[in-house]
Amino acid sequence: MHARGSWWLAASPALALLCSCAVHPVVPAFRASLRVEQRGIFVPLPPPSLRATPEQEVVLDGTLEGELVADGSEVHLVDHFGEAAAVVELAPAQRNVVFAFHTNLADNCLELWVVSPTGELGMSTFVHTEIRSDTEVVIVQGCTHGDTD
Repeated sequence: MHARGSWWLAASPALALLCSCAVHPVVPAFRASLRVEQRGIFVPLPPPSLRATPEQEVVLDGTLEGELVADGSEVHLVDHFGEAAAVVELAPAQRNVVFAFHTNLADNCLELWVVSPTGELGMSTFVHTEIRSDTEVVIVQGCTHGDTD
């Protein structure tokens, strides 16, 4: 019996060392994100009907929230359902961010996040556009079909 139980004595210091490590929740490297309001998107040259021609050049306006970020930080935008991708480099103390890109207003999932000059990632924001009428488009929080949020 003593020979079988001796493995425990040999392994005890290693197990004690492993168990003494604290468990930390996974959190973004820093708390910065982009807030986009419902009216934070517009079509500079709107067609007669957004429903008939949802593929459009758009401008998206957002506000940086949370921690102030270092000079040279970037805000990234990716459309997970389309091909749009854009990066805006932030100036010192900049809070307002504007993107110009091409998207399908009827079918998109936009992810926006901040990256520090050292590669730290802020929190992602997921939004999509919704065509409310032939002449009105709005931002809606989250994404639809095939959610990535």
